[in-house]
Amino acid sequence: MKDYNDILMLKKGYMQKLKDLEHETNKLEDLEVDVAGKETAYRKAKSNAYLNLLTDDQKITVIPALAGGKTADIRLLFKVSVGVLRAEKENIKRIHAQIEGYRTLISIAKAEINIR
Repeated sequence: MKDYNDILMLKKGYMQKLKDLEHETNKLEDLEVDVAGKETAYRKAKSNAYLNLLTDDQKITVIPALAGGKTADIRLLFKVSVGVLRAEKENIKRIHAQIEGYRTLISIAKAEINIR
């Protein structure tokens, strides 16, 4: 990398990664809200299942298992959304690493052609 065009190309890539990071950060915020909503729905459903089983005079020892069975689908949705959230956080880490790579390459290129 010995001319200014190379630096401009690197800066263009760098700026694109910053835009990608902003987009993914906004996506992460939406996912966090989604996860919180699904967790709340799961907890409410489980509480309601417990209450319904208690009023049905079920034995205390079987209530947790029955409640778990009645809320398994909503729990699955919650757990899947948690996994998607984790994947998005990893994606953001990857973009941060790419941004750092661009910064390093830009610094090296500037040093090669003595630009400040």
